[in-house]
Amino acid sequence: FEGTDEIEAPREDTRTLQAAFEDTQKEILTAVREPDNMAPAGSIIDNIYAAVLRNRQDTSEREFSDETAYIRELDESRKRERTVRTSPERKEISESERLASTMEISTLDPNEEGEYGEYLTNSEFIDRLDSENYDIMEELVDFKRTLTFRMIVSLVCAGLLTYMNLAVGGAAVPEAIAPFTKPFLFYLTGTVVYAVAFCVFFPTILSGFRSIIEVPAQDGLISLAGILCFLQLLIMTASASKIRPEDYTIFAAFACFLFAFNALGKSVATGTIIKNMTLTDVPDGINAGFIIDDEEAVKTLARTLDEKVPRILTTRKTASITNVAKAGFSLHESDFTARKLSIVNYLISAVCMVLGFIGTKSLLGGITAGAGAACVMAPLSHTLINSIPSALMQKNLEKQGVLVNGWQGIEQLSRTTHVNFNARHLFPDGTVILHGIKTFEKERIDLAIIYAASVLIEKCDVLKPVFMNVIDGRTDILYPVESCEYFENQGYVAWVENARVILGNRALMEKYDVSMPGESIETRFVSRGRKPIYLAVGGKLFGMFVVSYSADESVKSSLHHLLDKGVSIILSTSDFNIDSAMVETLYDVPKDGISVVNRKEAALLSEFTSYTDHTDACMAHLDSLHSLVAGFYGAESAMSAEKACSLIEVVAVIAAAVLSLVFTYSSTLLNLPILSILLVGIALAGVTMVAAFLKRYTV
Repeated sequence: FEGTDEIEAPREDTRTLQAAFEDTQKEILTAVREPDNMAPAGSIIDNIYAAVLRNRQDTSEREFSDETAYIRELDESRKRERTVRTSPERKEISESERLASTMEISTLDPNEEGEYGEYLTNSEFIDRLDSENYDIMEELVDFKRTLTFRMIVSLVCAGLLTYMNLAVGGAAVPEAIAPFTKPFLFYLTGTVVYAVAFCVFFPTILSGFRSIIEVPAQDGLISLAGILCFLQLLIMTASASKIRPEDYTIFAAFACFLFAFNALGKSVATGTIIKNMTLTDVPDGINAGFIIDDEEAVKTLARTLDEKVPRILTTRKTASITNVAKAGFSLHESDFTARKLSIVNYLISAVCMVLGFIGTKSLLGGITAGAGAACVMAPLSHTLINSIPSALMQKNLEKQGVLVNGWQGIEQLSRTTHVNFNARHLFPDGTVILHGIKTFEKERIDLAIIYAASVLIEKCDVLKPVFMNVIDGRTDILYPVESCEYFENQGYVAWVENARVILGNRALMEKYDVSMPGESIETRFVSRGRKPIYLAVGGKLFGMFVVSYSADESVKSSLHHLLDKGVSIILSTSDFNIDSAMVETLYDVPKDGISVVNRKEAALLSEFTSYTDHTDACMAHLDSLHSLVAGFYGAESAMSAEKACSLIEVVAVIAAAVLSLVFTYSSTLLNLPILSILLVGIALAGVTMVAAFLKRYTV
């Protein structure tokens, strides 16, 4: 702790306290009227000063205005206390009893997390991942440039091929490639133009075919269309003098639009990954949320003997999140749906090829029917379905300091059954109030404050803000704390200034045989749910602090959102006052919805929550419950949006399959206007994405 090397200089500490006493003495003396050395309600710091002044008033008010006398007295008092408090205690706790009821507050070695390789999609980019150590950001930026280049090339080719279709209907073209007078050059030009787009997207087409029998990918729906359109142009070029241009549509134009939209969706997804990697590059570290993958530990923490293993999300501070790229390219549920739709596309296209061949008695007729069916059934929106909901989610969550790590993160959060977080998230600043302080045997309140603050500021996250406020943030006046042990639901025992300090409830005091006044003192000073915290120094009762806990409405809303979606709470705390009954009462939660970890569970959790340099995480968030819950809400919305978009796409593909069969049977498909196909495709893509844009991604 900052300034601990200055604690041995008692004169500097007492001058600080004396200066504060003198600044407030005149204002406070008139307000001191409470009996029995109990600080009155009001400003906490003023009350402390008032109580200190009142105690000293009985001895000599002049000592508070005489700095030298006060410092001399405090120095002599500390010498006497060191002599008394280093003497043997009346009762020592055995080693076995201590181990059975206490937990050493320490940091354990970080636990290595496993890879999530099973989540990886059959991605062109992932195929280039040959090491975990190279500059992945540079590779991602390069891949995004490649996608942008592909998209531009395919759009240019799509525009040229669309115009060639319009030229068949009468649009002006150079005489050298006129469709009716120079059909060979006309189709050869179309073949060359399409060959450019085809070569640029050949890795995508190949990935699509591989995904049918290997790991699903986003490209299966466009691969057959890409191949059949190339075959159509090659046959047209070879038999240019034997065909009538108006009888056949050049479907390669629509295939190029499919390529462009495919690259657009991947570019959006890659841009989100790059942004996420930028957000996780935090010099001071980041709060990484991850799923505990130790089955036995999970069953212990979730307190279950069921065969079904729960999924527990917990958080630890980490220097970097290492799986951002892999999580960004992780498999989506819609990828499996797309593989099934691709198989439907291939089968229907094959049927249409047969029908087209029978109807026209020509290979070109069969290939054209197959190419037309493959194009009509290939939605423009598939890679957008995979990228837009996640991108919209992250754009909204970023404002709340949250990052959900790819579809892997979305899926893991959606399947989480328990979430572990610290009690300080339930009781943020302002929900814990110090109402007063009482000392015994005329002990000084300033010393009581320093002893208690030294322990609680270092060891208790919930009470830390309260005592930081009491000492006005002056951590340099605190004592070093050694060998601090936490007793579950009881308090702390530590060595401070060569004296054993016991800080906790009556049960802990009695365990250490500290002489206690009757319980009536608690009823006198503790009311309306307030709790006493006793302080004993050197085996002698020194003081009592009275605190209260209240609910925060924002926290309550976040807590209920988790419970409403079926997520149970595993609460970690080093505050001995907090238990399940308190949380249940204050936050109106069901008893079985929240559990407070015991000593063994806390030690087990520390293996996972200790700081580590690298973490495979499903999310990152600010150190607050609202931020954590925002991640759950955003993931839930993104998953819901993608499912809705995927359902619309399934309906559109099935409808297109039916129409393809009908149009092929009636010979309409062979010369279906390219602009009509394009307009319908864009309209369906827009309708499909409506669900993503209408979703609300923030709490």
